[in-house]
Formats: sequence, structure tokens, C-alpha cells
Amino acid sequence: MVRAAVDHIAVDEIFINDIDGNILYANNSACSALGYTIDELTGMNIRDLNPSLTAAQIRESFIKSRKKGMQIIESLHRRKDGSSFPVEISFNVANIAGVEVSCSIVRDITDRRKIEKETEQLRFAVDNATDAVYIFDKHGNLRFANRSAEKELGYTAEELRGMSIRDIDPLLNASEERLALAEQRWKEAVAGDSVIFESVHQRKDGSTFPVEGTHCAFSMGGEELGISFVRNITERKETLRKNEQLQFAIDNATDAIYLCNKDGEFYYVNETEKERHDDTGGDKHATHGTRRECICMLLRPRYHRAQTGHADHGGIPLRHR
Repeated sequence: MVRAAVDHIAVDEIFINDIDGNILYANNSACSALGYTIDELTGMNIRDLNPSLTAAQIRESFIKSRKKGMQIIESLHRRKDGSSFPVEISFNVANIAGVEVSCSIVRDITDRRKIEKETEQLRFAVDNATDAVYIFDKHGNLRFANRSAEKELGYTAEELRGMSIRDIDPLLNASEERLALAEQRWKEAVAGDSVIFESVHQRKDGSTFPVEGTHCAFSMGGEELGISFVRNITERKETLRKNEQLQFAIDNATDAIYLCNKDGEFYYVNETEKERHDDTGGDKHATHGTRRECICMLLRPRYHRAQTGHADHGGIPLRHR
């Protein structure tokens, strides 16, 4: 019964060989995986399945297993058609009817290697991403931080793994309201939503900077984990601040300022001109129509010169009546 189970039911390849590597037994799974018949395999040597092995290495492994018990190694097996595949081999020496033999269980680990390779590639991509990446549990304890996070915050990976999200986001400690908002983001992420947020992060030296993050959740080993991709938006905030200052200056300039397209159609008039026009009590559309004709006559030649590559740095004198 045991022989039948090993021959016909076992999924893994099973071999029995002597100290010199001569194959004494192989099950049906071994035949299927390698493309040989049982008669062919039992007339072969372990070195036929892995040409990189030497007779001395086979004997050495046999003796080591005899002394230390079960051994597990990774290797390659070659099929009858010449193709090869990665395997994990668990083997031990046993005494059968007074003869020492090595009993091996061989597992095809092609899928495992593929997953390991994909995981390694993903890890490389995350580690070298320009945005900071954090993985944390439902309590906010950090499980992973990539190199960009280390560089941005000034901590080592080991230091960050001993910290919490609250240690790098001071706003979470500012009020119960902010903490409740973070808890709400976690619930939304667990529900399957991708949450975008803005906050502030604090470096090891105490300085802070604004960030924008995208947060989502995933399950691993039955545990819910969160992952956040966080970008430093200091430059964006500075650009926005300058634009707002410029907009304020334009809106409140003492001179009238217009923006129009090549056809002379206005798409912006500053507050000064709006107020001046309102003070005159005139018809807005009529006034703008008259000025449009004036501005178009002045702008069109300059627009044509700009389109044909002729620079024109001169001003356009406009006089208000």
C-alpha cells in the first residue's frame, strides 16, 4: 500500500540512490517531470540529472547526511529533452535491508523562483521610487520605509521600523479631530478606496515640510496593512504662494491690465479696470468692445511677428479716456 502511494499518489519526485549516486528507485512523478520511463531512470546516475555534480560531491553529501541527518538544498534537474528547472531536494540516509541508501524528495520550485524574482523586482522599484513609501499596521506602527523615506526624514530604515506614523506626522498629535480623520482614512482604505490626503511630515532634525499622500490598504497573512506613497510638495506650495502673490499684485495694480487671445477676445481684466468701468457707469460690453478694437489693432502685428520668429520687446502704449 505504501509503495502504491509513493508510486502513484505522491506529487513530488521521489528517488532512492546509493552512495555513488546510482538511482535505485524513482516514482511516477519523477518520470513525468523528467520525461523518462522508470526503467530508464533506474539505469541512470544523479549526475545525469545534474551534470554540474561530481562523484566526489555526491559521496560528500551522502556522508554529511549520514552524520547530520536531513539535508535540504536547491539545485537544477535536467529533463530528457535537455531543458532544466529549479528544484528543492530534501534527502536523508537510511538503512534498508542492511544497505545504506539516500532517500530524496524533490520539489519543482519554478513557481517559487518566479514569485521571488517578481518580489525582488517590486522591492527594487519601491526602494528606488522618488516618492517616500511607508507600510504600517492598523495602529500606525511602521513595518517598512523605502530609501526615499530615509533620505527625506533623515532616519535609518532600522529607526523608522521602530517608529509610528504619529512620530513623523505631527498633525496627528495636534488634535483629536486630526486623529479621527486619520482613522476615517484607514476605514476607507480597508473598504477598498484609495485615499488622497495632505499633511505635514517632520524630519529627525525637527524641521517640517508639506506632503501629499495616496493611501490604500491590503491584506497579508490575515493582517490588514496600509501603504502610503508620500510626495514632498514644498516646491508646489511655494509656486502656489508666488502665483497667489502675483495674482494679488495684478488684480490690485493701479494700471488696467488685460489678457486677450490673438483675436483680441478678453479672457482676463484686472480689478482696477473693473472698478474704473463700474465707476463710469458705462456699458461694460460696449466699453470692452471699443477697447478690444484698439487692443486688437496693436496686438495683432506683434502676435504675427512672434509667430514668425521675430522678437518684439516693445511696449504697447494704451491710453484711457
